[in-house]
Amino acid sequence: MGLLTAEGGLFALLSDDADFENMVHLTKAKKMAFMTKLGSKSKNPDRVCNNALGKLLEKSLIVRVGTNAYMLNPQYRDKQNSSTSHGRLMEKYFKHKEQKL
Repeated sequence: MGLLTAEGGLFALLSDDADFENMVHLTKAKKMAFMTKLGSKSKNPDRVCNNALGKLLEKSLIVRVGTNAYMLNPQYRDKQNSSTSHGRLMEKYFKHKEQKL
């Protein structure tokens, strides 16, 4: 997968914050809180977070489903309830991904 520290840390924080549908809704305040947790010293933590989100999008670890709304790739998130929910979430993830192409 080849994640940098910021990207891997952000994915872990997103995973912790995601609901059981692997959805995360980000506000500017939440992005800033995530960057603080990751130890970012940037004067523009929102931009740093957006850059890391862009890398996660490129690597298909997340998909954008709306304004500031993302779905984590179920293949890399370990909060699945069962193989049935994993399959359903993978289907949903790829549906969102296809809409973006």
